[in-house]
Amino acid sequence: MAWLAVEIPYWRAIFQNRNFRVLDEQVGDLLEEMKLKVQDRYGTGQCDGWKNVSKTSIIGTMINVEYTPYLLNAVDVSAKPKTAVELLKLVEAEINYAVEVLKIIVVAWCTD
Repeated sequence: MAWLAVEIPYWRAIFQNRNFRVLDEQVGDLLEEMKLKVQDRYGTGQCDGWKNVSKTSIIGTMINVEYTPYLLNAVDVSAKPKTAVELLKLVEAEINYAVEVLKIIVVAWCTD
């Protein structure tokens, strides 16, 4: 579906009134599959920031485990100060998620 279609009232109503249970289930299934592939393996993380088409400041995070990249998160940081302290908080949270939830042995993290 073209991105412009979301401006059509019919489609906007459909998306606003949908129960995303199926999508939530798919995310859960993919997360479990990812956990099996990455747990107890070494990984390196990275993050980078950019602005999307609506000029929202986004920081994306990913982790590379045995030559395979896995997307972790995309965070809207528009309302936060663009400081090293704020970035460190985000990076620490992503590392904690990778270690505690995904059971990855994180050996390094890089950003620009």
